[in-house]
Amino acid sequence: MPGLTASQLSPDTLYPGDRLEYCYRAFVAGDPKGHRVAVVTRVDANEGIRFPVAVDTGDILRLGMV
Repeated sequence: MPGLTASQLSPDTLYPGDRLEYCYRAFVAGDPKGHRVAVVTRVDANEGIRFPVAVDTGDILRLGMV
């Protein structure tokens, strides 16, 4: 079954504390290590904001990785 395109999805509102679940594509499909959960920490709906949604993925990023 194919997935939906963005235009087929109804709009939704995000709030701080909401959880977003996604598959991290660095792992083979079906590998449970690829299942990730991010928590929304901030939402800014003002026009012109470059990054209106901030999330905490729990991933550790070393300085050499950014």
